[in-house]
Amino acid sequence: MTTDIWAFEAIGTRWEISPSPDLKSRDVASTIIASFDTAYSRFRKDSAVWQLHTNGKATLPNFSRMHKIYRALWQTTAGSINQLVGESLSALGYDADYSLSVGEPVPAPDFENLQVDAEGSTTAPIGTLLDVGAVGKGELIDLVFAALSASGWSGIVDAGGDIRVSEGEMIRVALEHPSDASQAIGVVELSGKAVAASATNRRAWKGVHHIVDARTGIPATEVSATWAIAGTAAQADAIASALFFATPAEIQAAGEFGEFEYVRIFSTGMVEFWLPSGEVFTS
Repeated sequence: MTTDIWAFEAIGTRWEISPSPDLKSRDVASTIIASFDTAYSRFRKDSAVWQLHTNGKATLPNFSRMHKIYRALWQTTAGSINQLVGESLSALGYDADYSLSVGEPVPAPDFENLQVDAEGSTTAPIGTLLDVGAVGKGELIDLVFAALSASGWSGIVDAGGDIRVSEGEMIRVALEHPSDASQAIGVVELSGKAVAASATNRRAWKGVHHIVDARTGIPATEVSATWAIAGTAAQADAIASALFFATPAEIQAAGEFGEFEYVRIFSTGMVEFWLPSGEVFTS
């Protein structure tokens, strides 16, 4: 590791920011990350998400923007992605205690049960458990990236392999093979954009994994890994999640995610990728 990289652990993953920001900018970024975790972690009983679960109301900062993305995901995937999927994940053992005790699948509640205003004031029936895993890490990367950029910093924010890169910077990112972490299925060049990945071999236990169809509470089976390149990390994160349940044409038609590129691997081993021109390639 070079001295020009700021590396740390947060929200359950490793972050690397390069070049390393000055100490004041580090403090700003650390505060943003800590505040986000306090608001959105469903693994912390002191979070706003758990306040919503317990009391039926909470204030969730920046949530109106994420809620808009989630609505587009919910509509695009015909309900397969739903931010109220927390209890579905808990039923499979991916709960606040990390019990990993797999129970009967639980479908997510109706998306419309959650009401959010522009300030993030949120209400839902008591017992509702929010999970922002399909968008949240990308949103947090964007918040940190924006704060650092405002101070004059330019570089790379990498949170567990989901990455946003400033204009004028160029990096090559290996796409990890979902069946063999020592190999890559390809390499992409990234500048002025973001890349996000999702795979069924991560956060997997006892034959199940964290990518759940909210309509049934059952983990997805048709796709095994996805990568998306988009203008922001939140968009890339959302697209990578949507590709487990929707076609790229359906995602593009939603009009919420901008121009993007993607790669996805199906459970059969077939690899598919798509360029901004609209061409689809499979192998």
